[in-house]
Amino acid sequence: MHFITIANTRIPTEKAHGYQISKVCEELAMLGVKTELWLPSRRATTEESVFEFYGLEKNFSVRKLGFGDAFRFEKYLGRATFFLQSLIFFAALVFTRVPKDSVIYTRNPEIAWLFSLRGRKVFYNAHSFPSSKHGLLRFFLWRVKGIVCNSHGTEEAFREAGYKNTITLSNGVALEQFIDLPPKNELRKKFELPEQKKIVLYVGHFYTWKGVDVIFEAAEKTKDNDMILYVLVGGTPKDFAKYDALRQERGLANVLLFSYKKKTEIPAFLSCADVLLLPNVPVTEESEKYTSPIKMFEYMASGTPIVASRLPSLEEVLNDNNAVLVKAGDSEALLAGVRRILDDEIFAHMLGAQAKRDVSGRTWRAHAEALLGFVGEKE
Repeated sequence: MHFITIANTRIPTEKAHGYQISKVCEELAMLGVKTELWLPSRRATTEESVFEFYGLEKNFSVRKLGFGDAFRFEKYLGRATFFLQSLIFFAALVFTRVPKDSVIYTRNPEIAWLFSLRGRKVFYNAHSFPSSKHGLLRFFLWRVKGIVCNSHGTEEAFREAGYKNTITLSNGVALEQFIDLPPKNELRKKFELPEQKKIVLYVGHFYTWKGVDVIFEAAEKTKDNDMILYVLVGGTPKDFAKYDALRQERGLANVLLFSYKKKTEIPAFLSCADVLLLPNVPVTEESEKYTSPIKMFEYMASGTPIVASRLPSLEEVLNDNNAVLVKAGDSEALLAGVRRILDDEIFAHMLGAQAKRDVSGRTWRAHAEALLGFVGEKE
């Protein structure tokens, strides 16, 4: 089998999809599958390769296609930039030879359509269901061999729309990254975090639907408690600057921000914490129904107790035995969840241990094996 993943996006990227796409390629190659990752020729924001940036084994090939990066002209083209870039990449794909035994795997419906027309076995990787564009989606996907959904919520939406050749394969975790980490006090010294305070940690982007504003509200309500420190790690430079200014404006000395950290550093950060936050708010269908956050699985693997929003997307994995689930978007509920963990060490330990047990089968290797099994069934 010749497995080709095609992604119309910039990789490496600080966004989670870049890691997910690349990590699955690595795991497929580890299983003995000839694997390639095809990407548009876009200017990188780092000099590191995909393998260096994500800490991956160099066991699959990366191929860049196209004849230029339209994003160089973004300030002139505005919103039309992505359309032009997609057109350039699509045109390059039209004229690129693809071996007959290839399996094409993509998140892009138009690319799925192109290679279906060319007679290749195509599998679409769905991470949401665009209800408003369903007619166009159906046109693009009518000939694909299968649809691989990131969550049961995503698969249910496709099933309700009439698609039958579907499977749910949630994101996963690299458990080996959480083995033999230094003790918590050493990790805190490494990142210059206070050893005596209780650290409540969030890792990820600072988008509205991720619930960062709820964390800030909780921090404001407890800013007189000098024993609790809220640490947020991630965000784009623009969002980081926005929330750093907000932190200073509100005088939140109990909030500490770190800019984006590489995936290889995240396990150590998670192990510094006393509580981990997953405060998604249901402002979009993606947050409420479709998301499968990579950080959720990494949180669980760390064994650090979690406070998360009670949303269908998160409850596919989290429950009252492995996390404290609270009302989404409610800072008082979030605070109550944090206090419940901090006030009861035995409960906190049991919660974290159960989460660690529950995530043990949700590895990237298991994801890749199930993906190959699904592809094999459709041949």
